[in-house]
Amino acid sequence: MDSFDEEDAASTPPPPSELSTSSASTKYAPSRFPDYEAWTIDKFERFPGFTICHDPSRERTWWWQFGFRMKDNRSQPHKIVWICERCFLRNRLKTTHYVFIASTAGGIVRHLSREHKVVPPSRQRTGPVSGNGGAQRNLLDMLHADPTNPRDQSLLSNLHSLFDPAVNQLLLLDWLTYHNLPFNLVNSERFRRLLLYNNPSLQEEQIPSDRTLVNLLTNEYNRARGPVHVLLQKARSMIHFTFDGWTSRQNASFLGINAHFVDRDWKQWRILLALPALRNRHTGAALADEVADTICAFGLQDRIGYYTLDNATNNDTAMEALAAEFDFDKDERRIRCAPHFLNLAVRAMMYGSKRDNFDELLAHWGDKDFMTEEDEQRQLSDAINELGTDDDFGTPSMEEDLELETAPEQSQDQCQVPEIINAEKVDKYRKFGPFGKLHNIGIALRMNSQLLEDFYEAQRQTAPTEPVLAWVQNVCTRWQSDEAMASRALLKRSAVNRMLSIIEERWVSQGGKEQDRPAILKENLSLEEWKVVATVQKILQPFKVASKQLQGEGISGKRSTSGGFDEYFQVVEMLLDHLELAVQGVIIEENDDHIMEEVHLFDDMDAKTRKLLKIYIKLGWKKLNDYYGKLTSTAYVAAVVFHPCKKWRTLEQLWNQLPSRQTSEWRKTYEGNLTRVWEEKYKDMAHEVACNAVSASESNSALDYIERRLAFSRSLVRPDSQERQSKRRKQSATLPVQDELDQYLSEPPVDNIAYKVDPIAWWRDVGAVRFPRLSYMAVDFLTIASSSAETERDFSSCGRMVTPLRCRLRRHIVAMAQCLPWVLGGLQSEAAWCRHMCNKAAIKVIDVDYRMGPECRYPTAIYDCWDAVKWTIDNATELNVNPKSVSFGGLSAGGHMTAVLGHFARDEGIDIKLQLMIVPATDMRYCSSKIKQLTAENCPYESVLQLKDVPWGPLGREQWFLKYFVGEDADELEEKLNNEWILTPVIASNFKNLPRAHIVTAEFDLERDEGEYYGKLLKDGGNEVTVKRYEGCPHAFAHYNHPESGLAKSFEFIEDTAELLRYVHEFSI
Repeated sequence: MDSFDEEDAASTPPPPSELSTSSASTKYAPSRFPDYEAWTIDKFERFPGFTICHDPSRERTWWWQFGFRMKDNRSQPHKIVWICERCFLRNRLKTTHYVFIASTAGGIVRHLSREHKVVPPSRQRTGPVSGNGGAQRNLLDMLHADPTNPRDQSLLSNLHSLFDPAVNQLLLLDWLTYHNLPFNLVNSERFRRLLLYNNPSLQEEQIPSDRTLVNLLTNEYNRARGPVHVLLQKARSMIHFTFDGWTSRQNASFLGINAHFVDRDWKQWRILLALPALRNRHTGAALADEVADTICAFGLQDRIGYYTLDNATNNDTAMEALAAEFDFDKDERRIRCAPHFLNLAVRAMMYGSKRDNFDELLAHWGDKDFMTEEDEQRQLSDAINELGTDDDFGTPSMEEDLELETAPEQSQDQCQVPEIINAEKVDKYRKFGPFGKLHNIGIALRMNSQLLEDFYEAQRQTAPTEPVLAWVQNVCTRWQSDEAMASRALLKRSAVNRMLSIIEERWVSQGGKEQDRPAILKENLSLEEWKVVATVQKILQPFKVASKQLQGEGISGKRSTSGGFDEYFQVVEMLLDHLELAVQGVIIEENDDHIMEEVHLFDDMDAKTRKLLKIYIKLGWKKLNDYYGKLTSTAYVAAVVFHPCKKWRTLEQLWNQLPSRQTSEWRKTYEGNLTRVWEEKYKDMAHEVACNAVSASESNSALDYIERRLAFSRSLVRPDSQERQSKRRKQSATLPVQDELDQYLSEPPVDNIAYKVDPIAWWRDVGAVRFPRLSYMAVDFLTIASSSAETERDFSSCGRMVTPLRCRLRRHIVAMAQCLPWVLGGLQSEAAWCRHMCNKAAIKVIDVDYRMGPECRYPTAIYDCWDAVKWTIDNATELNVNPKSVSFGGLSAGGHMTAVLGHFARDEGIDIKLQLMIVPATDMRYCSSKIKQLTAENCPYESVLQLKDVPWGPLGREQWFLKYFVGEDADELEEKLNNEWILTPVIASNFKNLPRAHIVTAEFDLERDEGEYYGKLLKDGGNEVTVKRYEGCPHAFAHYNHPESGLAKSFEFIEDTAELLRYVHEFSI
C-alpha cells in the first residue's frame, strides 16, 4: 500500500514470508536496537521538540541498529530523524553532525563509515561470493579478475565508473509507473537484494526509497509541462479533445482529458493532458469546469477543435457550458464516439430496452402463419419505426448485475421460444434462452471447482490434441463479451455436451434422486438453441471488425490511435447494410481468399425462432439508424472529402441507394458549409512554405475488409442508380475553378494504397505544397478522434494502479504517474554527446527525437530518422548548412538505423559524406526467443558466445529491447529477423556504392563482432570504411563522458570522432 498523506508514513511491514531461515534474508534486518532508556530529561533538553517514535516494524534497514528513531515536532510536517547512538552517548556538542533526516540514507551511511568505520553489510567480505546467494557480489570475484594485471585494473576501473545512480532511479520510476506497481516495492529487502546481486557496481545507499521516487516523479512531471505546452502551441492542427469520467472500485473518481493533434513535423500525437480528481457530483457543469481549467492551463483557448464524447447526458450539459465559455457551436463541435453507439446498437439487438413495447410491436406486425416473407418484412419495419426512440441505455443497477451473476433456481430445462412475444416473455427468453444458459454455465463453473475440472476433463476427452481452454464469461455491459462467450462455447461445443453427460452420469450413479439433480443440467442447450448461438455469433462479426477499426489499436504510428475519422460513414453504412440483409436471412461472409459469399441464416430454423431473431435484428438496426441520423456536423463529411483517395465520390457511392440522398440537395448543403468554413478561417490565413518529401506507408487489412464489403453491396445495386451517380460526377466536374478548395475538389481521387491508409501523409507530401492553406483545413478535420477509446485505455491503466492495497495513494500522484509518458525517453540521453561533437568538430548537429517502442514499433523509428535527414537537406538554407555536406550516425539501435539509412541514401541518390555507426546492432538473429541455447552453429559471433551473460549488457537485455522494438510474437519476430534486411542489415542484397562509413566497436560488447562483420561486408562491396575497436570497454562506453567521472576511453572516442567529422566536412567540397 502506498501512503504519502503523512510525512512519517513508511512501507508496510513485510509478510510473514520475510522471516525466512535463510541467512541472506536476515542479513540486513537489525539484530539489535539502541537503548532508548538513555533518553533522560537532560538529554531531551538538548533536543527540544524531539519525541521518541521507535517502531521496529519500520526499522528494517541495517543502520537503525546504530541510531535512534525520533520525531522532530518543530517542523511542519513533522520529520522523522536518525540520531547516531555513539555520538549521542558521547555528548558531542554539534548535533547537526550526527542528526539526519531518516529518508537521507546516504548521509547516514557516510557518517557511520567516516566517523565509526561501520560499513553496510553488503560491503562486508565474508568469503567467496560465487554461488552463495549473497545480496551483493564483488566485481573482482565475479569476473575472476587479477587486481595486479593492468588490463584487469583498467576494466574494473571502467566498470565502476559506468554506473549512474540518477539513470538507475529514472529506470526504476519508468518500470514502476509503466506497470502500475507500488512505489514501496523498492523498500522490499528481497527486491533490494535482487538489484544488488545483479549489479555489482550498485551500492545499497544508491537504491532510492519510495519517497525519493515520488519526489522524482513530481520533478519530472513539472519539468515536462513546459515542453508539452510548447508542443501544443506549435501544433499544425487544432487541438481536439476526448474526455470522460471514471470511478474506481475504491470510489476514487477521475476525469481523463486527452488531446489529439498533428505537430509541425506532421507527427500525430495523443497526450493525456490531465487526470484531475472529481470530488463532487459528476454533473456536466463539474466536467466542463475541469476541462476548461485544463484548456486554460495549457493556453489552448484559441486552438480548440472538436470534442469526441460518448452519449451520456452530462456530456451534453458539459458541451453547453464549454460552448458558452469559449464561444463555439456545440452541435457542430460535438462528435459522437463511434464504438459507444455501436455498443448501444448491439445491446439493443441482444438485450433490448425496458422501453421497448413488444405488445405494440406485435400488434402492428400480426401473427398470421400464412403471411408472406415480403408482407412480414414490411409489417415488421412499420412496427419497429413506430416505437418510441430510446436515446440511451441506463447503466445496469447493482440489483440487475446481481441477478445476472446468479444462476436462476426455477426450472428452465427447455426454455421455449415464446408463442406470444411481449416484454415479459422476451426478458425471460433472454435470461433462460441459449445465451442465458451459456451465462449460467459460466457462473456454475466459476463457483464450483469440481464442475470446472469436469469441463477441462471433457475437453481432454473430446479433443486430446487441442489445448484446454477456460470458459469465457459474459458481462451485461459489453456485447463483445457475449460474442467471445459464444465463440468459445461453439469452439468447445462437444466438450460442453460431454461435460453435462459426465455430470449426469455421476448423478445417476449416486442414486439419481430428483432433489439431488445438479442445477447445471438445466442449462443443457438443445440443437435449436445451438443454432441461435451460431447465428447471433455470425451476425456480430462485422460489428467486431468495425469497433476495432473505429477505436484504433492504441499504438502510435501512421494512423491515429483513436481510429480514422474519415472511416465513420463507411463503417456505419456497412453495418446498416449488414443488418438489412440479416433480417432477410442472409449475411455476407469473407472466405480465406478475401472473396465475399452469401450465407443463409435461417436454414433449418423453426418459424418462431426466426420470427424472434428478426425482431432483435430490427431493434439493432433502428438504434444504429437513429444515431446515424444524429451525425449532422459538417466535420463528418469534411473528413471524407479531405481524404485524397475518397473525396465526394465515396459519399456518392455510399448514399447512392438512399432516396433522401439521391437528389443533389444534400451535397449542396455540405458544400456550402465547407465553403463557409474555408472562407471564414483558412482562405486568407498566413502559412509556412512546405517542402515536398514522399514517404512510404503500410496497408491495413481491417480497412480493406470494410471497403471490400461495401464494394460487394454496390455490385448488387441496380444499374439505373449507378447511372445517376455517374451523371452527377460528370456535372460536378464542370464547376469553375476559383481557389485551392475548388482546385482540390475538381481533381479525381488519388489512387495510392499508401495514402489510402494514411491520408495525412498525402497532405504532408503533396497537399501542403500544392494547397498550402487548404492543408491546414484538411488536417484539422482528419485528426478528429472517431472514439474516446484512449480515455478508456487510460482508465484501464489507472484501474491497475488504484487497487485495494493502494487505497491511500494520493490522487494527484496517480495523475502524474499516468501522464509520465510525456517524460521518459527522448533527446536527453544523447544530448551531451551531441554537444561534444558540435563544439569539438565545429559542425551543426541535429538530434532526432524519433518515436520509440513499445508504443511505436518497427519500422516507425527508421522512417522518422530518414524523414529527418531529408528534412535537413530540404531546409538547408534555413538551417544555414551545406546540403551537400551531410552525415548521420547513431549508437546501438541508432547504429542499426544508420546502416539502413546508408542504403536509403544510395537508392534515392542523396549524397552523404559519412555514416557513423557506434556499437551498431546489425544482426540480431541470435536474439530470437526460439533459440534455446546459443552455439557456434546458430550464432557465428564469438563475442556473443563469450559475453552473453555479462551484467553490463547481457543477451537478455538485447532480447528485451528487440521485443519492444519489433513485437512479442516469437514466430513473427523470427520471420522478420531472417527475411527483412531493414531489421537485419547484414542480409541486404546490395552493398555497393554506399556512403563512406566509420564503425566503432567495444572489446567487451556482445555486438562487437557483428559490427566488425558489417564493416567487412562494406569493404567487400568496394566502399571506403574504417573500423576501430576500443579496448577494455563495454557497450555503452561512449555515453560516459561526464567531465569529472567520465571514462578515459569515452573522451578518446569523442576526440577521434570529432577529428574524423571535422576532416570529412572540411574537405567535402
